[in-house]
Amino acid sequence: RVAGARLSDVMGRDALQIFYEVTSTSGRYAVQTLVFDATGIDLPGSRYPGADGELLIDEYRGYQLVAMRSKSGLAYLFTSSDLPRDQMIDLVVNSNLVTRVQEHWHQR
Repeated sequence: RVAGARLSDVMGRDALQIFYEVTSTSGRYAVQTLVFDATGIDLPGSRYPGADGELLIDEYRGYQLVAMRSKSGLAYLFTSSDLPRDQMIDLVVNSNLVTRVQEHWHQR
């Protein structure tokens, strides 16, 4: 469920920051999403190409980072310090979370 949202900044670019509370069989987790134009930005992480862009996976200061960058350059960066890496990847890849974030992005 969406717990909140605000406008933010990523490397001098406007970003939409959405806070989620994710419930699974193993508990509740806080997940943050940043949506921004990543054109020309070299996002860190292991890269996995996909039909609609690329998936990037990394860890930074104890936070699991999973990003999807569309071919248009729009990045959806999901972070959590609570959710284990495999569950974070599964959440981004196999749920409707990206679709829901895209809907919030277009409503801003």
